[in-house]
Amino acid sequence: SSDLVTLVITGTDKDGKPKTETIVVKTDSNGNYTGKVPQDFADGKVTVDGSTTDRNNKPQTGSDTEPGLDRVAGGITVDEI
Repeated sequence: SSDLVTLVITGTDKDGKPKTETIVVKTDSNGNYTGKVPQDFADGKVTVDGSTTDRNNKPQTGSDTEPGLDRVAGGITVDEI
């Protein structure tokens, strides 16, 4: 089995052009993993496709779509009148 997971991230850049990037992440002792969307992806829809092999050397895949990647911290401004 592999302790590495290949993640293919698809979204758009700051100019609205399609962008795809591949990263490889390592699993922890329980088989869990975390990957970060690179900073050059713009806010909005992002799809992540993951692939690895299990202990029987069979390919395993999965996909997830985040409809609203949002890196901008929320805030409220109050003006006194």
